[in-house]
Amino acid sequence: MRRRVVFLVTALVIVGCAPTAPVPGAGPSVEPVAISPQVLGTLIEQHFGAAYALAGSDSGRLAVRPTEWMQGITATAYYRARPGIPERAVTVTFSPQPAGRIDCPPATCAERNGTYVRTPRTGTPDVVSPRETGLVQVQFDPTGWTEELLTRAVALAADPRIVPLTDAGLAETAAANSRWRTDDLDCSGAHAAGVVPLPAMSGSVEPPTPQSLAAVIASHIATGCVGGRTEDGLVEATAYLGTDTERISLAVTDQEPRCDQLDSCHTRDHIRIGWALDVEDGYPAMVRLVRRSTDGYWIVVEQHSLIAATEEHRFPIPLDSLLDLVKDQRIAPRVDAALNQAGDTLPLRWRLVPH
Repeated sequence: MRRRVVFLVTALVIVGCAPTAPVPGAGPSVEPVAISPQVLGTLIEQHFGAAYALAGSDSGRLAVRPTEWMQGITATAYYRARPGIPERAVTVTFSPQPAGRIDCPPATCAERNGTYVRTPRTGTPDVVSPRETGLVQVQFDPTGWTEELLTRAVALAADPRIVPLTDAGLAETAAANSRWRTDDLDCSGAHAAGVVPLPAMSGSVEPPTPQSLAAVIASHIATGCVGGRTEDGLVEATAYLGTDTERISLAVTDQEPRCDQLDSCHTRDHIRIGWALDVEDGYPAMVRLVRRSTDGYWIVVEQHSLIAATEEHRFPIPLDSLLDLVKDQRIAPRVDAALNQAGDTLPLRWRLVPH
């Protein structure tokens, strides 16, 4: 009997000393790390989808109405336009400072899931979320909100991971995000390398994007940097020719451009050509070409230049080249889907900040 007891105790000791099998999903304990702009950018993408580009700063400022400003970190996700959907930028700012009282008058503010949705008569609408350790603010540019965007903004503002110390794994993922940019988001360093040919058309049509119009410009005129914007009744792309003041724009608009603010206008081959040459020092001269399109739309090409020879009506890009561009029949209120796709993959720098 004593031998059996000794054997049992010895076996238990051996088993107790043996290494245990690893627990699936378990790993070494990792201490949380300070939240960063890159983490904020990654959280924006988790709520709104992958962006075209991300940027941010450690020196953001957050407005707490009516007069208070708080220091914090900020990140912006830039989303380019899609057919029928304008471009958008989503910015989130986090301040670890105590927020104090949130000004929320009923006429311009509403509580929603623990956040405040503020739509002031002047200034930028936002969604703010007070925390024990600070305040989160979400803003859009342009400021128009759909219900879907607002729901996503509220969820982002309330995201519990936006705290001074956040998950180290999330921070590691954010630091490796290839869409994070540290440049000025402008045309710095861009160089023209010749015109870019367009692909064969597919036969399927859809609303144009600024990218598709940029692709058309680039197929006519060599440029290294392009950008664009979308507004109600307007889609526009701009190609930059070395500096901000040397540029060409192409637009599809439902507003007829007028001649009454130009120096002169005349018509050539059904194209209206206008000139703004008598400008103040330091301002670029402009030539505008307008073609009537279908369904009440106009195709508009403008060239702005500080170095134009205004007395001779001579611009860096010759008028004949601009005429070829404005007459391009691929430009319309609805364009071939292949043109939008070509714009999305255009091998040129895309400017994200206005000139």
